[in-house]
This record gives sequence, C-alpha cells and structure tokens, in this order.
Amino acid sequence: MKAFLIDPVARTVTPHNIESWRDIAPALNCDLFDAVYLTPTTTVYVDDEGLYVPDQHFFMFPNGYQALAGRGLVLGVDLDTGDSIDCPLDQIQIESRIFWLGRRQP
Repeated sequence: MKAFLIDPVARTVTPHNIESWRDIAPALNCDLFDAVYLTPTTTVYVDDEGLYVPDQHFFMFPNGYQALAGRGLVLGVDLDTGDSIDCPLDQIQIESRIFWLGRRQP
C-alpha cells in the first residue's frame, strides 16, 4: 500500500510502501501503535508510547486535537471495511498541512 512516512526530527515526508499492518510498527520504530483520523478516509499511525520517549519531536495537523509524538505513517481507510488502503493524499498535500513543533525540552 502507498503510504507516507512523517519524520519530525528530519522534518520530512517520504513515500513508504507497506504490505500489511505488520509493517506499521517497524516503520515507526515502535512496539505499539495507535491510529489518529485526519479525515474520514485518512489515518496517521503513531507510536502509542511516543510521549514516553526522551527528547521526542512532535508534529500536528490543522484541526488536530493534539500534537503527535514521533514518526507518523499516513494511510487511507476503506469506509466499508475499515481496512487500510493506499493513502488518498499526495506528498505535497501532507507536507502543506503539517505543523512541525520541535522537541520536548528536558
């Protein structure tokens, strides 16, 4: 599936391909992940324990309810099944919506 990996340290959005949900945690460099809906058809997956990582970097989307910690992986959502599908947004659409928030101060 076509996805986009958000790296708040490098402040980049890069194309990323995944085969199944099993590829999400390795892409995020985490053990547990959670889904945050950006739109009804777009989800960003993030490290569920990202707030516990020392020296963490954050990003946010407009109308987002909170800052997101660590890397993010943007995928689409099939409205009929709830399954992940190709991301309906392109790289420029994602880049233009991100607010980079920097890192948490110790």
